[in-house]
Amino acid sequence: MSIQQDAPAIVEDEKDTGLVAKSLDYEIVATTAPKYKMSLLVPQQGQSNNIVPASTSISMIELPAYKVFNLAETVLSFTVTAGRSGVGNSANWVYADKASMISRIQLYTRGGVQIVDIPYASKYLEVVQKVNHTTEGFLNRSLNEFYYPNNGLALDSFRPATSVTGQIAGVPSAKAYIEPRYVLSSGLNVQAADLPQIAYQLRLGDIPECFFSIDKDVCFPEVTILSVEWARGSDYLWYTTGADNNAANNNPAGVISSVAYASNSGTISNINLYLAMESDFDIAQMVISKLRSQGMEILTSFPYVFYNQINASPSHSISLRLSSGNGITLSKIYSAPFNNDQTRHLAFDHSNINGSKVSSYYTMMDNLRTTEFNVTCTNDAPLDYLQNKAILRYTPIADINVYRYNWFLCDDFSKDRETGNDANAIGGLELTNTERKWDLIATTTGAVPYNWYTFAITKRKVIISTQGVMIQ
Repeated sequence: MSIQQDAPAIVEDEKDTGLVAKSLDYEIVATTAPKYKMSLLVPQQGQSNNIVPASTSISMIELPAYKVFNLAETVLSFTVTAGRSGVGNSANWVYADKASMISRIQLYTRGGVQIVDIPYASKYLEVVQKVNHTTEGFLNRSLNEFYYPNNGLALDSFRPATSVTGQIAGVPSAKAYIEPRYVLSSGLNVQAADLPQIAYQLRLGDIPECFFSIDKDVCFPEVTILSVEWARGSDYLWYTTGADNNAANNNPAGVISSVAYASNSGTISNINLYLAMESDFDIAQMVISKLRSQGMEILTSFPYVFYNQINASPSHSISLRLSSGNGITLSKIYSAPFNNDQTRHLAFDHSNINGSKVSSYYTMMDNLRTTEFNVTCTNDAPLDYLQNKAILRYTPIADINVYRYNWFLCDDFSKDRETGNDANAIGGLELTNTERKWDLIATTTGAVPYNWYTFAITKRKVIISTQGVMIQ
């Protein structure tokens, strides 16, 4: 007896059906990918600056014309060395979760066209950077890169903010291993030692929501200038004294004194820019040819920074107006209240645990409320976490306690995360033919003054041609 087997059916043009598994797809496809080599650039005024408690300094680095490079892959490298307190049983401290030593960063042409301009840059990074990192990327970071996990028990890392000027309490972090490391200490008894000394590497792509973060090859027809303003030493360096100063564990055991340096706070040295130059000759020539023939239009996020010092009052209000002069569309608005003391361990205090600063708030766009209810911020009604949870998803802000310590509010008009964060997509509220008015009304816990920092993110076009650079 013979058994007849049916021959397997042959599907013609299987690939066109879109049903072929990768393991059965044998088509050879040519791909092109950029390759970078680092080119060392140094500041015009030298590679070292003294850190002075009450004044700033500036480093300017020229980027070459008609060279193809990627700013997102470019690294600003520098070493921060704390000064000597001269006081026994003391420890030096520096912030670890952002580039607190940078007060302003700019990229502009010699003709004065501002491609990036972020004043109060350390405050911007404190708020905006933390929700523009993925958890996966955050867990792979180290102390040289800023904003990295504490990698230890919660007791091994503390939160440095209190409401008492001149004093600092050892409040442990809430999440072991995965909460950010907020500060670093030199260890005990370093009155005659220049510690800590940290060699930092700030990847420009880690400065979010701006031209630096665009992962694309660019080429300018003229020299552009990267300008970095270094902050006052009192903004991010201090030393502590007292018998409870358990600085060896980065965690004071009790309330101790926080002191600003009287004169020299230390040095910023070895300032270098490692420019990520395109090393693939064909790609570089293609970019230059595009610039010379038709020019380049690059869509970019553009942050506007607003600072409001609001006096003691039970109600704080902020009003912004944005129009075509600010961009094509309005993507997001972040806002956070910072401690009235802008120095040392309080410089970045915007904690709102159980509504300690803001008990409730609401926002309006064009005089219409964005929510039908007041957003409460207390433990018994945590609507602030609910309202902002979408933008916290997949970020290192692991739970409501970490969010409340790093508190901010955000109105997201673009929903970038829902559209895959496409760098070439324009989302948000139209600004071209209309003016937008945004209002924040916050009820504070007690009549307390705060410094509010608000960051409005718009979309703009950077138009590059042989004639120069324009911002639209």
